[in-house]
Amino acid sequence: IEIIPMTPPNSIVVNQKAAFVVYDNGKPVPNARVVVAYSDERYEKKTDDHYYDVENERKSNIYADDEGVFTFIPKKAGLVLLFVTIHKKIDDTLTESYNTSLTLEINLP
Repeated sequence: IEIIPMTPPNSIVVNQKAAFVVYDNGKPVPNARVVVAYSDERYEKKTDDHYYDVENERKSNIYADDEGVFTFIPKKAGLVLLFVTIHKKIDDTLTESYNTSLTLEINLP
């Protein structure tokens, strides 16, 4: 699993759209769910939410389109984690999960 930036990572700034694509073995992953977590949100929100919960039910989730492409508009400067989990059903009783993440530094304009 890969998250490939389509926008140069060193040019990503607050309030400007950045584009990425999610691949699995070189093929786009349609509708991939991307968890967005800012480095300081745990302290700002005073929460015990986990970044890696099974369902990844977060208001900040982003979903890729049919071509595996998603856009992200950072709301503040600092570090942000983009995290993707892909589940593959092996049989009726077994599912494999694959994870990847990308950490970015968001700059001020």
